[in-house]
Amino acid sequence: MHLTLEAKKGAPPFFLGAKRDDIKQLLLPAIATTHLMEPENDFYEGEGLILGYDSNENLEYIEILKPNLVEFESLKLFSLSAERIISALKELGHEAPYNDGGYIFKSIGIALYCPMEKIESVSIFQDGYYD
Repeated sequence: MHLTLEAKKGAPPFFLGAKRDDIKQLLLPAIATTHLMEPENDFYEGEGLILGYDSNENLEYIEILKPNLVEFESLKLFSLSAERIISALKELGHEAPYNDGGYIFKSIGIALYCPMEKIESVSIFQDGYYD
């Protein structure tokens, strides 16, 4: 799947704020699995997606895993090293400190999980998700 991130909006066709049932329809015939410990998340293993919902069943978090292709501001986020992506984002005016295995860019609603300086997943989230 090729997804282009839109800061604080989503990764079309998956938009933050969309209803859970609407997102499930977009992903058919794929079936989500939900774990008892995390009922707010739908896991689409074959699609490399983890979708998180708030208490009103609105999409508030999208985590995208490899081998998906993910772009933001023309940067192919899984194709370059974490160091190069962080540097490029800084040049675009976006900064975030390294914290617990990744970088959380609250100003654009994007997080990069890269515990070994290699990006393993990319997330997009609504304001307040990491507060």
